[in-house]
Order: sequence, then C-alpha cells, then structure tokens
Amino acid sequence: LTRGWETDTEAWPGEMMKSWFVVVVQNGTIEKIITSDLKSLGVTELEKDQVFVKLNTGATTFYSFANIKPEEIGLDVSTSVGQQLPTDFDEQTYQMDGNSQLFRQLMTPEFQNGYPMSNKQIVNITDNQQVINLEVVRMVAKVQLSITNATDHAINLKTITLSDVTLNGNRNIKLLPNVDSNNQLQVNLANSAKKGTITLTAAENNGMTIEARAKQTACFYMNESLVDKGEDGGNRYFILSLTTVDAATGDTSNHRYAMLSWNEIRRNDYLKIPIKLEDYQIKW
Repeated sequence: LTRGWETDTEAWPGEMMKSWFVVVVQNGTIEKIITSDLKSLGVTELEKDQVFVKLNTGATTFYSFANIKPEEIGLDVSTSVGQQLPTDFDEQTYQMDGNSQLFRQLMTPEFQNGYPMSNKQIVNITDNQQVINLEVVRMVAKVQLSITNATDHAINLKTITLSDVTLNGNRNIKLLPNVDSNNQLQVNLANSAKKGTITLTAAENNGMTIEARAKQTACFYMNESLVDKGEDGGNRYFILSLTTVDAATGDTSNHRYAMLSWNEIRRNDYLKIPIKLEDYQIKW
C-alpha cells in the first residue's frame, strides 16, 4: 500500500536519526566532513536537523549518512579531509543485518544505534545564503501483516516464513541507494549477496493470539530483496507462509500466499499486506 515511511506518522520510535554525518566532495576531493553531536544535546533521535557551514561555490557532491560511523565506510574525520575520495566509494558494499528473527504486534528498535541510512546528492553551490536539503534513506524495509481472523475460534500465529530474502551478513547490499531517472528507488544489492528463506517466530512465547472475528498486526524488518525470473522467463514472486494453530482443537494449519504485486522489496519500503484467515471445508 505504501513504499516508504518518510514521515513521523509512519515511523515508530527508534527509526529516525540517532547520529549523522555528511561528506562534502568537490572535484573528487573531500572538502569537509560535517558531523552531528546529538548525544551531547540530550537528544535521543531526530527526524530533521540543521547546521550552518561555509562551502565553496560550484558543483558539490554530498554523501549523507545516519546511524553509521565514518570508520565503518573507510573514512576518518580527522585525516580524510583534503584527501581524494576513493575511486570506488560509490560502489562500496555494506553488511546489512536487517532481517528480524521475531515478529511483533508493534516493532521495538532492533538496532541500538539506529537503522543505517545513506544517500548521495549533487548540488550546485551558488551563494552564501543557500539552503541545501539533504535526505537519508533507510537501508532496511518494514513489513506489516494486517491479519483478519474470519473464523469463530481464536487462532494462534506461530511462524512467518518469507522466501527469496537477501540473507544477513557477507556485505550484502550496496552502501548507497540506487535511484533511477524517475527518482525512484531500486534494489541495490551487492554481487556477493546470498538469498534464502527466513522464518520468524512470535515474540510471545506461545505465539500471537488472534481472537475470533478480530484483527491483529504482525510486523518485522527485512533486507531489501529481489526475486529472479523463472526458467520460462516469467516472473517469480515472494512466497509468504504462515503457520497457525487452532486455539480450540490444537490443529496446525499452513497458509501460503504468493505476493504477486512485488518481485522486489527495496530499502525503506513499508509494505502493508492484508491477510484473511478462514475455514475451508470440501464436501464430496
């Protein structure tokens, strides 16, 4: 239903900027590295921040990062200024361990230092009163299953399984987002990325209970992912599977859904997926 959670109405606590820094590059040289100091101000996280700096005029590239340390991407605030930006900087990879192990009704932050964010923007600096707006893009996607129990008995949701997901580890995504000519985000995976099936269990010990004729949400984070085309050249899709237990009888059921609307899930996506659980009976 939506493809991003840019505003505070869609974001949950822990999903904004806990720290940030900006690398200012002109003619291939790092002119400045501007850093934040939110902790000293007693700020937990911010959606927006501002700073006043003096910049040279001309075409300028801004590399913006949040919730990442400069040393994680090969930079040093004290020694990198005045040096040439590494030639392969734009193609640098990053290890994004964004796949949740648990699902919850409402997510709690899983990254203590915040979810990594990045972006690259080119701006022409023309005068000394110029306001420059920079944005950062989260490197993970968020999924919210809106599950309706259409039966007359309570159902216990035990596990959620999703296929063709980019697995954690192994420097699996590119550091910077991939933006097409229409300014739309596209998947930007590393060549070394591996994919597989992830299985999430309920944060509650006995599973998530969905009462009869009631609705419940199950939420989790995941790495941006891409499914391959089938051998016949047609599309393949993400396969979402739910394992449930009838609270009255103890019977286990498996529910399998093909996510026909997407063959890619991109960083910063916020996918809201409606699911209806019903009883079926076949009479011969």
